[in-house]
Amino acid sequence: MPRFSYEAFDPSGALSKGDLEAASEAAALSALLARGVTPVSLKSGAAQEPWWAREISLTGASQTHKSAEVERFFATFASLMAAKLPLVDSLKFCASQAHDLRMRRSLTRVAQSVENGASLQTALHEENGLFAERLVTLVGIGEASNTLPDIAQRIAELLLAEAVFYREIRSAMIYPVILLITAAVVMGVLVFYLVPTLAPVFASAGAPLPLPLKLILALRALALDHWVIATAVLIVVVGAVTLGRKALFSTLRPMMRHLPIAGPMMVQHVTLEVCRNLHLMLSSGATLTTAIATTRDAARSPQTAEMMRRALQDVQSGAALSDHLSTAPGFDPIAAAMIRAGEQSDQLGAVLGRISADLTERAARALKQLVQLITPVMTLLIGGGIGMVVLSTISAIMDLNDLAF
Repeated sequence: MPRFSYEAFDPSGALSKGDLEAASEAAALSALLARGVTPVSLKSGAAQEPWWAREISLTGASQTHKSAEVERFFATFASLMAAKLPLVDSLKFCASQAHDLRMRRSLTRVAQSVENGASLQTALHEENGLFAERLVTLVGIGEASNTLPDIAQRIAELLLAEAVFYREIRSAMIYPVILLITAAVVMGVLVFYLVPTLAPVFASAGAPLPLPLKLILALRALALDHWVIATAVLIVVVGAVTLGRKALFSTLRPMMRHLPIAGPMMVQHVTLEVCRNLHLMLSSGATLTTAIATTRDAARSPQTAEMMRRALQDVQSGAALSDHLSTAPGFDPIAAAMIRAGEQSDQLGAVLGRISADLTERAARALKQLVQLITPVMTLLIGGGIGMVVLSTISAIMDLNDLAF
């Protein structure tokens, strides 16, 4: 649907600006008049911020608000709504307390739109994807059922649980990253400082260099002579991976499902994502088809979105949700069987909640086990590499002693 940017005077005489969706310019004018404002300017297309105030994306990806900022907003918003503070005042307070400049501007626009008569769902939707579609849909359900404070609290709890899960992943990777950095520093000192000091000694004695030292010195010479090309290649590779990481991961995902450890973890993660979103939507009063459609739109991977698209088609044609999930390659078959039982007992929402809680605990255990496995393996590999260089250096020193005597 076309978007229009407008400037209008509200009943108090203050000038406000914003965007709205309408089928035509006449429909946009009618919508503004229905809000009780007096339009003075209406242009086709969304309003553009000045170039100096726009957000810059180095990856070219569509930008959304940071998860921590969204979680903080909904937690604060839920508390204010539970305290019976008016909707517009709650939004303005959240905007004033936002740490992120983009979130502050976004919430200010949302508050202005709501003050001009728009629904909160419409105002959030007009932010062009800055708020995830599943959250916007839930807000609309809360407004329609007059349970917006409860819905906001559920959204905050969901985002907090997701943030804790990903925070645990980042925390678990700290030690392996420290190992890699330490190994790189040690190898750099050995290759670029210690080993080259032995070459002149062998040359003065007229003895050939040991093979390990030749390889290390050749690697050092290659890095020093062609560092510009190596740096350029590294930048290109990192840039290509950064720009195309979603496409790359989508390509590798089907193959990764067959790996011994990563495969089951990926299936658990997809199942948890689907069950958690479905549970949140159904427990908030959404219909099953709406819950499936929202889960499809909120999917983190094309494969999950396609799985939910087919599930939606099956449900709309009269089949059960579990009929498709039980045959989907990326979905946990045990969870699919539990969903079937929930459908048969008319307790699908409660079953999805139990599955989500169980998978969250299982994912945390699997992550802990994976880190416990990766850490010693990385330690052995890094220690072996450094040990080979050290042994080569010691062997060269022993050869020098033999030459001296």
